[in-house]
Amino acid sequence: MNTSKAIYIDTETHKLHGRVIELAYQDFNGGDISCSRFNPEVKIDLQAMMIHHITDFDVKDAPSYSMVAMPAGVEYVIGHNVKYDLDCLAHSQIDCSIYKPICTYALARHVLKELPSYKLGYLSYYIAGDNQQDIKVLVKESHCASTDLQLTQKLFIHLISIMESQGCDTSFISLHELTQQFYLAQQLKHAHKPSNRLHKHFKSFVTLLAFPLSHEIRCHLNRLFRKQVI
Repeated sequence: MNTSKAIYIDTETHKLHGRVIELAYQDFNGGDISCSRFNPEVKIDLQAMMIHHITDFDVKDAPSYSMVAMPAGVEYVIGHNVKYDLDCLAHSQIDCSIYKPICTYALARHVLKELPSYKLGYLSYYIAGDNQQDIKVLVKESHCASTDLQLTQKLFIHLISIMESQGCDTSFISLHELTQQFYLAQQLKHAHKPSNRLHKHFKSFVTLLAFPLSHEIRCHLNRLFRKQVI
């Protein structure tokens, strides 16, 4: 596993699917957490402010969101629902297509079956076991990018430990493929296009995938297309 090209990441935004106002990242190998705030150049939505408690005053002298930058040489980006982070980073004209996402939300759904919640706070308490007091300090400070990054790191290490004990492939490329499979399954579950349009769209899409489709996704495709398409 080449760990030098991976980072943990978390963002806070000025609204849902909005501009990045806080970005935290850390090299997979360790080191200091880089955490910076940015001015979205619009008012921060109160619903978002209620969650992360970053106010307009907090970012009034911060660099513009257009100045958000990722570290050089990154290939894999690890985060909880990391697709959201990458989508929001794209508002800062960052080409996120060059990154391979590894999502701890997707991994948790794969490893920890049938939990009532897969939110980062819930999972953090869940994996803490008898050490919930130790994790409480971090969870109480959640929705701060640097804190959520630390919780994500702990969750990732826990999930990888379980997967390795089960003999699963935990290489970055395998974890990325599992993430992509999960995202595709979610898209199929929420698809509302007519079957013939889905057939044309997804058949062309899946032929471009660099990994085999899981049985679950094949079943979704077959139900949607009403015939074998793969």
